This record gives sequence, structure tokens and C-alpha cells, in this order.
Amino acid sequence: MSGPTPARRVAYEVLRRVFEHGAYADRALRSATERVDLDARERALAQRLAYGSVQRRGTTDHVIATLCDRPVELIEAPLLAALRLGLFELLFDDAAAPYATVDQAVELAKGGRDGGRRHKGAGLVSAVLRRAARERTEILAGFDHETAASAALEFSVPEWIVELWWRERGPERAVGLLRAANEPPRRHYRVAGAGSGPELAGRLSDAGVDYERVNGGLPAGLELLAIDSGDWVAVEDLVRAGSLVPQSLGSALAAGLLEVQPGERVLDLCAAPGIKTTQLAAGAGADGEVVAVERD
Repeated sequence: MSGPTPARRVAYEVLRRVFEHGAYADRALRSATERVDLDARERALAQRLAYGSVQRRGTTDHVIATLCDRPVELIEAPLLAALRLGLFELLFDDAAAPYATVDQAVELAKGGRDGGRRHKGAGLVSAVLRRAARERTEILAGFDHETAASAALEFSVPEWIVELWWRERGPERAVGLLRAANEPPRRHYRVAGAGSGPELAGRLSDAGVDYERVNGGLPAGLELLAIDSGDWVAVEDLVRAGSLVPQSLGSALAAGLLEVQPGERVLDLCAAPGIKTTQLAAGAGADGEVVAVERD
């Protein structure tokens, strides 16, 4: 057996920090990748595995409890993290061969690498994941969305939310919302004033970044890019340089619709983490003023 790949070690660390220590997944991922030398492809894989495993936790926990005939609360945290990661790969991510996924998860469950403590119980991880690999088709076919409760398990969404959508939108539209909720969103970046122009386009092109400009419906002066793939390290370099600002489409529209003019004063309440604040400040300019308030 080979040792876990760096990307999977990072994803495993993120899962443990999220579920054992209550960390935010994005912050845990950033911290983990800063300590491991990952290329752009490995960083993208680590993020996909970590975020996907967190997102699908409700579904995978149900499968774990079914296959190993014990509540997930009784499974040690290091083993549970390996099971969640392995099941996400087996059921929802087709990038690796099943035998490789099982092998990697078992090695993570054993621990003991990089000075970490070795864990007992890797045999449980191996047995559950090998069975899941054999019965993948049957496991996925066993989910349905005939009721709100079963849809909550299938799409890994809290049951109270599904019940609310079920009542207000009806089953068909609710299932559509649930499917959309499990699709990874496009990454949007606001182009900062100093970053626009041919130079930015050239740097993105040189890094092989696949992007498109968001057109239509944007307030004047707001320039957004939707980035799908490429060298994410290069993208992050542009973020650190102030040329790009990671910001969702909804967030950028909310601030852009104010159409803040140079010299105006703006009060930004509930301002954390401050992304919209920077957008408002760019509109107000050097002669304007933005007061940002956040209770926490």
C-alpha cells in the first residue's frame, strides 16, 4: 500500500478540524495547504474532496451507519473522518479508481505518518469502504425523494429545511432546489481598479486560467470574472496583489446597486468579513468615507 497523497492528507485534516474542532472549512483548508507543498492540480483536488465530504456528511453518515450497523457517534473521530472522505469519493467523485480510494482512506485511518498518532480500527474502514465499492449502484439507487425525510438524506440537507421547501415550493421544485444546492458554485472575482486591463488578461492567459467576464445586469463600474479552472496559485497571487477580490455574484451586486459615488459617506452595518466594504470604499474614493460596523 502506498501512503496517502498530499491532497488527501490535506482533505482529511480539514475534515477532522471541521467536525472535531468546529473550524470553518475554508479556513482549515487554507491553513493546511500553507503547510503542504501542493501544485495547482493537487490544491484543487484537496478542496474538492474536503468541501464535498463536508457537504455530503448527512448522506455518508447514513451509509456508514447502515453498512457497519452501528451509530456514527460510536466510531472514533479519526476513523469517521476517513470513512466520510472515502465514501464521498466512492459515491460522488469518479476521479480515482475504487481500489485506490479504499487504499488511501485505510492509510489515513491508520495514521502514524508525519509524527501523528497511530489509530486502531483501520479494518473497519477497509470493510465498510470495500462493501460500499461493491454495492455503489445499489446504495445510490436506494435513495429516493418521495418524502422530505428521504430527500434530506439523499441530498444531505437538514430535514427542517427540506420540509419547509416541501410545503412552500412543492416536492418537484424542492428537489430542484436540493439538486442545485449540491452543485459547486462558480467562483467569482471582482476586478479591482488597479487590476483591470490587458495586463490582467495576459497574466490569466499565461496561467491557463479558464474565465469569462460576467455580462449583463451589472451596475456601472462593476467588473466580475467567473473562473472555472486553471492555476489557482496564480489566481491567489493576483488576489494578494490586489488585482482580484474573491466575491460572490450576489455580494457584488448588493454593494454595486448602491452605486456609491466619489466623495460620498457610507455606513456599512453587519460588515464582516469586509469584502463588500472594500467595494464600497472603491466607489467612495479617497475623498469619501466608509464606516464599517460588525458586532463580532
